[in-house]
Amino acid sequence: MEFDTDADGYVSLEEAHEILNRELAFSPEQSRQLVGRYDKNGDGHLSYEEFVKFYSKVRTKYVLFLLHIISISPFLHAPSVAKFISPKPLVNNEFFESFNDI
Repeated sequence: MEFDTDADGYVSLEEAHEILNRELAFSPEQSRQLVGRYDKNGDGHLSYEEFVKFYSKVRTKYVLFLLHIISISPFLHAPSVAKFISPKPLVNNEFFESFNDI
């Protein structure tokens, strides 16, 4: 279980933030807010299955966001995409706020 680093069957806020920060450059507050939306019983962590579903939605939303940016910018083209899919991409408020519908 890649995201459950202590193998307790759950993804803690700290574990979630580690992957969200590494992959999408989320701040601690952004991670806390998103995990809080999916922590249905308020115990501070997500089941591993909940986190995998959540993360796949986040990652899909991120890829769609990148495609949108590429499609509206005359200066970006396919070779430039690699710069945006680096381990530390820029995540701005517009991108973060777009998660309200997931």
